[in-house]
Amino acid sequence: MAKASQRAHGAKARRVMPAGPRQGSGPRREAKDLALPVLSRIEGPKGHIKLTNTMFAVIETGGKQYKVVKGDTLDIEKLEEKEGATVKFDKVLLVDEKVGAPSVSGASVTAKIVGHKRGEKIVVFKMKAKKRYQKTQGHRQEISTVEITDIKA
Repeated sequence: MAKASQRAHGAKARRVMPAGPRQGSGPRREAKDLALPVLSRIEGPKGHIKLTNTMFAVIETGGKQYKVVKGDTLDIEKLEEKEGATVKFDKVLLVDEKVGAPSVSGASVTAKIVGHKRGEKIVVFKMKAKKRYQKTQGHRQEISTVEITDIKA
């Protein structure tokens, strides 16, 4: 009788889950056991996606890390070189399956500077409540666009 009166006053009945293994749980596999090839995603004509075995690298520049593949175009922090110049990134953190500590020795990524531009405007607004203090400031980051031309392991 008490249970019926509790439900009448808005309390929900609890659902008890059955004990035992959950559906679809199998043996866990380590990442090294899977041994999958490194695949890169390349978009073809009409939005078709093609997976290929390509060499990739993780580079660090401007305090940020980027995963790059030959032919990629990416926006990074401004570099001092002129448009059309070739830049060599020596701080390569990872090439395919070689992991550096902190970087892979002898590895480098070569890129060509496509252009320089400024990023989107960021508005910084500071305010202190009940003190009549408001300050608005804007900022646009200088950006270099580079195209990856070569990856050496």
